[in-house]
Amino acid sequence: MVQKYQSPVRVYKHPFELIMAAYERRFPTCPLIPMFVDSDTVSEFKSEDGAIHVIERRCKLDIDAPRLLKKIAGVDYVYFVQKNSLNSRERTLHIEAHNETFSNRVIINEHCCYTIPKDEHILRFLRARDFNIDKAREVMCQSLTWRKQHQVDYLLDTWSPPQVLQDYYAGGWHHHDRDGRPLYVLRLGQMDTKGLVRALGEEALLRYMDIMVSPFIDDNTRRKFLIYAGNDYQGPGGLLDYIDKEIIPDFLSGECMCEVPEGGLVPKALYRTAEELESEDLKLWTETIYQSASVFKGAPHEIPIQIVDASSVITWDFDVCKGDIVFNIYHSKRSPQPPKKDSLGAHSITSPGGNNVQLIDKAWQLGRDYSMVESPLICKEGESVQGSHVTRWPGFYILQWRFHSTPACAATNLPRVDDVLASLQVSSHKCKVMYYTEVIGSEDFRGSMTSLESSHSGFSQLSATTTSSSQSHCSSMVSR
Repeated sequence: MVQKYQSPVRVYKHPFELIMAAYERRFPTCPLIPMFVDSDTVSEFKSEDGAIHVIERRCKLDIDAPRLLKKIAGVDYVYFVQKNSLNSRERTLHIEAHNETFSNRVIINEHCCYTIPKDEHILRFLRARDFNIDKAREVMCQSLTWRKQHQVDYLLDTWSPPQVLQDYYAGGWHHHDRDGRPLYVLRLGQMDTKGLVRALGEEALLRYMDIMVSPFIDDNTRRKFLIYAGNDYQGPGGLLDYIDKEIIPDFLSGECMCEVPEGGLVPKALYRTAEELESEDLKLWTETIYQSASVFKGAPHEIPIQIVDASSVITWDFDVCKGDIVFNIYHSKRSPQPPKKDSLGAHSITSPGGNNVQLIDKAWQLGRDYSMVESPLICKEGESVQGSHVTRWPGFYILQWRFHSTPACAATNLPRVDDVLASLQVSSHKCKVMYYTEVIGSEDFRGSMTSLESSHSGFSQLSATTTSSSQSHCSSMVSR
């Protein structure tokens, strides 16, 4: 039996080199991680320029288990072999680890990767928004959020395109232009888009192929499109101004054989029923470890977590996709009632883009029926938040994301112009979050609770403001 687990994506605001320097300080041992007892270097390689560093270590771990159980198992420590491949030029670190202890009974393989957006990627977003840093950051955050939710970076390793896409999708890569940019050929005139949607479903087509042609493209991006309406593709103003003659595709009167499929009509026998497509689209929305939720003004989103054993650890990882929110954690001995399924949907709203559920009864009183166990945390749009809470009591914990209203200027009772304009926009009263939670037994982190520090960071280093916050039961670092 094979079990797979994918941990949440972590987003750091610190430079890659600083993260790597901090990471290396755990070797050969680190007092902040008591379970990590020691490590020995098995092999090591460094390139002449020092850019490539590959090191393999044998790591010694002290697992938290009763002494009698260790004696029965015949081990005092558990050993893992870890291989780290650091590429300073590309600014990436790939980690591979496998167990040595009990390897004849169970095999554990772990893969981890530290990467940063390349300069050319950041430049692409800046150019798309005419070097407006705020707008470029917003678009980049949206892109990273989408890639994170749909696990785009893992698709190449885990997904193979359906046969109908391979046969009838008329698009693909084809050499490079004169400036070295990759060329993507899309033969829209040969592609049965409607047939592909009927055979695959709209969500599947958009998610896996990332082909989104929108009529709402801003003018700056629209100016980059070149439309040639002539028939002489090799004449003045044609393709020869941008690509070499040798790579003009054969179907455009060139001499280069293009491997992009010709497309054609999708047979109706491959069409799927509306019920099948709806079920598939729903599967795509839920086929991720993350959940999506909408937060409205006056309607927070809340999720319950039942704790049986005190000192359990509640962990969370969420992204603020739109708007600003306030994150709270409450505890109650009473079980929150499930949302009422009334005709008005006042307590529960479900949609493909995310649901909205309120669990705290309006008749409940703070301090009597439930209590706040963490200080409220204000989270801005585009930020990624990870943290943990060590529970003190059994019962029911409620994680809440609440709409955050920008306060008026403190120097006057009059609202600011920005506040008035925001209040006139319907979209300003709606926020979106994408979250993942998990409950872990405290024994798994014996003596190393500092490894559970909360972090609160933006998706890039374009925002440099840093603040601090202390919370009641776990240390917390807040950075933007």
